[in-house]
Amino acid sequence: MKPLKSKSNNDSHKSLKELSKSQQTQKPKRKNKSKPREVTKQPNNPSIINKSIFPPKITAGFTQIKGSKNVLSVNQNDVSKLIYQKYELLNIFQTLWDDIQKQSFQEFQNLVNQTDIDNSFYDYKILSTKKYQEIYLEKYPKPTDDIKLKRWKVTYADYLVQLALMTHPLDEQHFEAFLKQAKKLIHQVCSKIYTSMAQFRYAWEVLTKFVSYYNTFYMQSEYAYPLPSVPVLVKENPLTIDENWVKNGKLFNKITKAMMADWVTANKDQNQSLASLVFSLIAFGGINDKELLSALVITASLKTFLVLIINTLSTFLCLLVTLKHYMSNI
Repeated sequence: MKPLKSKSNNDSHKSLKELSKSQQTQKPKRKNKSKPREVTKQPNNPSIINKSIFPPKITAGFTQIKGSKNVLSVNQNDVSKLIYQKYELLNIFQTLWDDIQKQSFQEFQNLVNQTDIDNSFYDYKILSTKKYQEIYLEKYPKPTDDIKLKRWKVTYADYLVQLALMTHPLDEQHFEAFLKQAKKLIHQVCSKIYTSMAQFRYAWEVLTKFVSYYNTFYMQSEYAYPLPSVPVLVKENPLTIDENWVKNGKLFNKITKAMMADWVTANKDQNQSLASLVFSLIAFGGINDKELLSALVITASLKTFLVLIINTLSTFLCLLVTLKHYMSNI
């Protein structure tokens, strides 16, 4: 059998110098060098990640930003009809509030630029925003690198402006403007959806809840916004005068004065008395219903009732003459 060849046997005829030289010429295999990963510095407190850098908004849980608007993120079929209506109303009020607040904030900034008023002039009215700034600084620590530090300062300055805008309190003028426009929205928009008095009152209760939320999370208690009161709707009486009576009030006064003068001086037959009664019912009683007037005329035609009317008509007219503001009682 032939002996097995081995590396040691093949290299046995080489000198030690040659062996060491050949080992030195062999280059080790290069490892693929990968770029080091950029490690983002995490906050010292892990729980800070879930904390918001802005004060809460009442619409935070059911709206999302789509373009430049906030839209509902809740499916109408996933919640009750009443809850969905509340979400719709709160989103409407929040959008209106943001628009008016932005206008108020811009006017205040213009005033600051023109005069020596401090930029934090209204800070005494609102709750402290220091905790939100601390959350921001803990979430996004100030970097040590000069280039990153420059970008960080710009971002932090923008954040402070957004925080100031979001917490800027409305003065009396702008708050009244908000309530006035909110009332119009309830009548114009919500009245198409809500058909009952209970639903209308519910819309106002949602508005009150919205203002209460801002008082709780944004305002010092002594500077809280006044809560809106639910207006009392008076059911219109169909048997009363319309706007034409008020519009033509001057002509109405001339006619009534002429009629009262005629009633006092002239003797009346039955037809004239009935005509006077009908005029009185329309002019001073506000009864414009044809069927009701016809029924009264038929009743007044009875002799027993007619005698009573004629005997008391002169006294009734004298009383009306002394009432200068009888129009307000119609």
